[in-house]
Amino acid sequence: MKKIAILVLYVFQTFIISNVNGQNRENYIVFHKPYKVNLETNHYTTDKIRFDYNTQYLNLKTANVENDLMIAMKHNDYRFIAISGNSYLWPGLMGYIKYRGGKAFGVLKQYEKYIAKDNYKVIMGTSDELDESQLDLQGEAFKYAEKYNKLLLEKQGYIAAKHH
Repeated sequence: MKKIAILVLYVFQTFIISNVNGQNRENYIVFHKPYKVNLETNHYTTDKIRFDYNTQYLNLKTANVENDLMIAMKHNDYRFIAISGNSYLWPGLMGYIKYRGGKAFGVLKQYEKYIAKDNYKVIMGTSDELDESQLDLQGEAFKYAEKYNKLLLEKQGYIAAKHH
């Protein structure tokens, strides 16, 4: 009986500690749908979570991108990842393209169809309005999205496989 009580107390304490700051510290990357505010995670939890900037930064920094992609694909989620800036950016799908006689940075032609019709998710907390006192979530989000998007292209056979 005492062991059961200790186990119940441990589970309750773990639940409380993990939810004190809102976002779970279980490496959930929080996304939102393009031009919408509803939240989702790459672990497809049904729990409602609140966004926490510092936790999002730590989760991006320590993420296992290959595992996150594997989980997404198991849930038939083949969306690419964007980050917010002056407009949405798709790291790993972008480069310099010819534009009205010059060059501009944008989504490469061969990848445009993969993000058409909002077929992507956006990392929550990214923005062109950076607060210098906060951790570099934008930079971590860019690195995460770039690796994720390139792996997704590779897994779907759109680019040649690279050894990681």
